[in-house]
Amino acid sequence: MDVECYCLSFLRQIASEEPVEATAVRHIGPESEVDEWAAGSLKFANGGVASFHCATRAAQPPVAIVYGDKGFIEVAAPWHLDPSAAKIRVVYGEEEETLTAGDGLAALAREALEVELHLQAREVPKMTWGNSLGQATFLARLRRSMGLRF
Repeated sequence: MDVECYCLSFLRQIASEEPVEATAVRHIGPESEVDEWAAGSLKFANGGVASFHCATRAAQPPVAIVYGDKGFIEVAAPWHLDPSAAKIRVVYGEEEETLTAGDGLAALAREALEVELHLQAREVPKMTWGNSLGQATFLARLRRSMGLRF
């Protein structure tokens, strides 16, 4: 499971809690022998649900959409944001707005700065040891639900 880890991390961060249920399906390519696509769903204790689909060998748009009861937020290319002009579309009822975010730093420069700022603590506040453990736990649950064994 490669690309699924990004979706799971994003969904856990948006929900601000750990899923209580996690299921997924996947396709292993006969030539590549890796997961070429996967889809899954998560349920959270607060009643929220999330779904994802991701692929390395399927034509699908690189987008993350968070739906709510009054609108949605859409992030184009969430894994490869423009460092100075990331576009975030917000639709609230009949109103629509496009926000631009970013601090101008490229992804590797941002990562290097984060490491430098938090080197002594040995963890970054955005991805604590507890968060890493939660990620690993739910990746394992998704693998089991897909029948994937190591």
